[in-house]
Amino acid sequence: MSLFNDDLFDTDEYSVLDNLFLPYKYILGEEISRKIKEFTIKMKDEDERLFDVLRRELSNWLVCDKLLENDIKFEIDDAQSPVYESGICRYGQYSPLEKKITLFIKNIPDDEFAEIKASTILHELMHAYFDCCLSRKPDLEFIEEPLAEAGMLDFLYQCNGRSFDNVLQRVAEKEKTSCIAHYGFGAYIHQQSKDEVGTLYELYYKILHKGCCIDVNKFIEGLNEYGEYKKIICKPSQDEKKYELLRSILKKVEKECK
Repeated sequence: MSLFNDDLFDTDEYSVLDNLFLPYKYILGEEISRKIKEFTIKMKDEDERLFDVLRRELSNWLVCDKLLENDIKFEIDDAQSPVYESGICRYGQYSPLEKKITLFIKNIPDDEFAEIKASTILHELMHAYFDCCLSRKPDLEFIEEPLAEAGMLDFLYQCNGRSFDNVLQRVAEKEKTSCIAHYGFGAYIHQQSKDEVGTLYELYYKILHKGCCIDVNKFIEGLNEYGEYKKIICKPSQDEKKYELLRSILKKVEKECK
C-alpha cells in the first residue's frame, strides 16, 4: 500500500480521523500523526494503521529496509484477563519464532493509552529490527531489552512530541523494580546517545548480523565482563559503570565477529 493516496479518501471520514488520531500527536509529533491520519483509507483499523506507519518511520530512521520488507505479523490481544510476567503487567511482546508482535491492549491504562500504545509498538519493533532475517536469535535479554528501550526513546525524542518526558520517566522508573531493572537502564543509554559515535543498539544489530559464522550467545556468555554485567544490571548501582561494561562487551564481540 502507498502513503498519501488521495483517491482513496472520503472527506467526511477524513474529518473523523482528524479527531481519532489526535492523541498520538503528543507523543509522535505533528508529522507522524499526520501520516497516520492520511494513511490509505482502505486500512480501516486504527491499530493496524498505527503499526504500519510506525514500522515505516522506524525503518527509515534506522535505515533498515529489512524491517519494512519482512513479514512481521501484528495482533491485538483483547482478552479480559491481564497478562502478567514476574508480577509485572505486560503491554506487548515480540515472538522471534512467529515473527509476531502482540499488543495486550486491556493492560494499558486509559489515562496514558496513546503514549503507552505507541511506545510499546516501537519497543517491540526494535526487537523485530534486531531479529531481521535471522534464522536463530540468541537469548540475550539483559542486553537486548535496554537497547530496545533506548532505540524507542531515541526515535520518540526526534519526533519532538510534548509528552516524551512522560515516556522517558516511565522507562527510567523501571530500574526501581529488580525483575525489570534492565529495561530501566535503557533510559541512561538514550541519554548517552548524543555522545556516542553510532549507538549501542546499532552496534548490537551489526554484531548479530555479522556473527553468522560463530555462536554469538556462547561467545558473550564466555566473557567475564558479561557475567559482571548480569550481576549489576538488576541491582542499584551506577549507570555509568553498567554502560561502560555493556559498551566494552559489545566492542569485544564485534572484534571477534570480524
